[in-house]
Amino acid sequence: MEDPPPQDTPYSAYHYFKKYVTDDMMQLVVDETNLHSVQKSGSSLGVTCDELQVVLDMFFRMGLVQMPSVRSYGENDRQGKQKKARVINRRCSDVRKDGVGHSPMCNKVRNRCKNCPDGKSCVSCGKCNVYLCINKDRNCFNEFHE
Repeated sequence: MEDPPPQDTPYSAYHYFKKYVTDDMMQLVVDETNLHSVQKSGSSLGVTCDELQVVLDMFFRMGLVQMPSVRSYGENDRQGKQKKARVINRRCSDVRKDGVGHSPMCNKVRNRCKNCPDGKSCVSCGKCNVYLCINKDRNCFNEFHE
């Protein structure tokens, strides 16, 4: 098991994961995965603990960070740095389509519409706290919440 970080350093998500999921548990998942593939297809996938850790890491990041495509989670830009991602507004994604308490609010500043790439709006949802277009040509406010 890994050593905990120094007292003044907060635990990372990795430390919390390793606190509850031991190396023996990871090895068991790997063994069962390979056994299942032999039973189903007649050959082992040859999954390793390192490969499983990479997949789990990607799943955790996919739950926390929104990127344009699944492939983007493993890609680097031309300088070899991880592509920039934006954190998902979890509060909004959880309540976005619940149909309760979403009211348009007028603001003094205009901001980019969350629903359409070209639109700018001074209207935001009071519950989700995202800017959305409402005009005679389109109603991103309703589309976003449907």
